[in-house]
Amino acid sequence: MARVNHHTLARCRVRLARRQTTALELCRSPSGGLRWLALIVAFAMLWPAGGSLHAQPAGSAEYLLKAAFLYNIAKFVEWPASATPDSSAPVTFCMVGEAFGAAIDSVDGKQIHGRPIAIKRDPSVQSVKDCHLLFISETEFGKSAATLAAVKGSPVLTVCDAARCAEQGVMVNLQLTDNKVKLEINVDAVQLAPIKISSQLMKLARLVTHNR
Repeated sequence: MARVNHHTLARCRVRLARRQTTALELCRSPSGGLRWLALIVAFAMLWPAGGSLHAQPAGSAEYLLKAAFLYNIAKFVEWPASATPDSSAPVTFCMVGEAFGAAIDSVDGKQIHGRPIAIKRDPSVQSVKDCHLLFISETEFGKSAATLAAVKGSPVLTVCDAARCAEQGVMVNLQLTDNKVKLEINVDAVQLAPIKISSQLMKLARLVTHNR
């Protein structure tokens, strides 16, 4: 993991505790990229034990933080040219389920590889192949077999936040455990898809190798 400026981290904790900043302002590092994501990871792991993230409503700290994770993770993903034949077309984040609420709007329009993010909520099974990133919430994961089957082998980064979902074939899991957001990556699932995830990002994650 990249080295973290602990003074910056302390300031981030104070800002979040006061709810005076958006997720994308949290833990911003001047060196950007991997350092920013590493700082978010470190921050998430230092969430105060007395403050339950589960107790927060949708759109609050937990999902603002997870929205920042999605945004930064996407920076370390390379999609094939066939996934975006129009270089000016948006990078589409598709959201299955209501977990994020308005929190995901904090990344709407932000730039990924020079293209804006566009949010699409609850895509149909027929349209999920048009997504670049597909997030399936914990409440919907048990009903997502057809959706995941539709994107298998496609240039779609699949993300979830359900227990052991990465071990069931989803590429990335943002699992909240003991008030800590833990990043898991299923390397087998990634290798089956025509996308590339930076080895730098892999270093920040727990790697799993199971697949459906």
